[in-house]
Amino acid sequence: MKFPNSTNQHMAFVPVVRGQNKLEVRAEGERAELVLIGAIGKSYWDDSGITEQEVRDALKTIPKGKKIDAKINSEGGSVKEGL
Repeated sequence: MKFPNSTNQHMAFVPVVRGQNKLEVRAEGERAELVLIGAIGKSYWDDSGITEQEVRDALKTIPKGKKIDAKINSEGGSVKEGL
C-alpha cells in the first residue's frame, strides 16, 4: 500500500485489514488516533501481520504537528518490525 509523499496535506488512509489484523488511522478532531490490532510483521507462513512500512505509510497521512493517540493490541511478532 503506497501513499504519495506529502508534508502539508492530509491524505485519506485506507485501513489495512487481514484476518484478525487491523491497522487504522483516524485524524478527525484535535488528536489523531492510530489503531493497530494483531501481529507485528509479516507471518512466515502467510501474508498476515502489519508491516513497518504500512505503519509508516499510515503515519504519513496524519498532518504534521498533530498529537497521536496509539491504541495497540498485539500478541507480538517481529521485534525488528516493531522497533
